[in-house]
Amino acid sequence: MEVFSEDMRSVHKFGFFHKRSELMIMLPQVPKLRDIFELFAVKVNARAQAKVEGTPAEAGIGAETVAGSAGTASVAGEADVEAKAKEEVNAEVKAEEGTAIGAGTEEQSGSVTVLGGAPTIDLSDVAECLRTMGLFPSEKWLSDRVVEQLRRREALGPLGAHVARRASFELVLTLYCQLATLNDELTADEVLVALRSCDRQRSGVLSYSELRHMLTTVGERLEEAEVFSLLHTVSDISGNVHYEHLVKKMFAKDGQTEETVHQARLYLQAIGRNAIDMDMAKRDEFIDALREADPSNTGYIDQSILLSVLNRSEEHFTSEELQILTRGMEDEGHPGINYRRFLRFIMHE
Repeated sequence: MEVFSEDMRSVHKFGFFHKRSELMIMLPQVPKLRDIFELFAVKVNARAQAKVEGTPAEAGIGAETVAGSAGTASVAGEADVEAKAKEEVNAEVKAEEGTAIGAGTEEQSGSVTVLGGAPTIDLSDVAECLRTMGLFPSEKWLSDRVVEQLRRREALGPLGAHVARRASFELVLTLYCQLATLNDELTADEVLVALRSCDRQRSGVLSYSELRHMLTTVGERLEEAEVFSLLHTVSDISGNVHYEHLVKKMFAKDGQTEETVHQARLYLQAIGRNAIDMDMAKRDEFIDALREADPSNTGYIDQSILLSVLNRSEEHFTSEELQILTRGMEDEGHPGINYRRFLRFIMHE
């Protein structure tokens, strides 16, 4: 396992002026999570294409659950509702094509559904994506996070509405880090003590049906599929679950997990909290343009040049607006605007 020095662990060492590709070289565990995420982005595109063509995208998908502001709504994917599926997909595409916003537009690129230049997945696929990454969110925990995300995006107006039902890699990574922290709050010993208290015979096993009932009705309730995933490998032919094995499975961490979570947090800190709603490809292009405008790497740029760089995209700032945004970003003894501070402001405020 690679161990970073204290300097490398500092966000300031990574800074706010690295592109995603550069950060992923410095944080080699993050691309592994990105690869898992992109598998689901490809799956989403295949599903959407199947809806348009009226054919199943992949075996076992069946009905799709799509998160909404009031909870979740079931969207049929069977062949007998082909016309309805086509109509829904075409309506979504038209709505997206008619919306021009700073976060970029959603489109199909190769085999991956993208927001601008960045792949996205359905909110309904986030739970399975996190499980594939090695964490097991409960339905309630994830539902609360999704509702919170939808409310926050609604508050952004058209910008948030455009990406409300999509999850970027940065959003999934944020949930991954939150869930990892949550998992750390409950220890294996605490869970084991609780299960032993239910084992009056001290046999080391509990019935599958009893554990299933506990996991689906008490506390952070799990879905049936989640329960099966946890229990089937630690149960015997008599339907008993060896709960010590279950606890080991629940809290099993490979040697890279702690470092992976740490690197994921560093990545998110370096790109800024607004990244979950932004077109990160445009951020990378902006960094490239600033580097080109400042070949000596002074960190400063004339306001007129910064305005020109900003307005290369769909954004249309006036010099007066930029002057207000960059107020306080001049440093004594340095001509121009501190553009690294400006980028930090964009990504964090």
